[in-house]
Amino acid sequence: MSRSALAQAVAEAVSAVPGVARLSPGGVVEVATQFAGGKVVGILLTPTAVRVHVVIDRVPVPLVAAAVSQAARRALDRLADSRAVDVVVDDIVLGAMESVERS
Repeated sequence: MSRSALAQAVAEAVSAVPGVARLSPGGVVEVATQFAGGKVVGILLTPTAVRVHVVIDRVPVPLVAAAVSQAARRALDRLADSRAVDVVVDDIVLGAMESVERS
């Protein structure tokens, strides 16, 4: 499986999780998997893990992060990849927090 196909499969699975607003490029240094002809922002493949950076629009954060981890794990399992999954929540969309405060 190519790096590009693996990163794209994880990105698609994670982006479909309710509560994920978008994949995140991270902080000071861009988080991305680069390959000839492009990159997948928000997904970093290392030899031992796949790091997924997201911006979420729902709380509670641990539930969304767990769903992201499970979606990434399922995508990796379908591709017979056993790397660990690390999820980083880089930001929460302000509208999500405002709706919780009004409840």
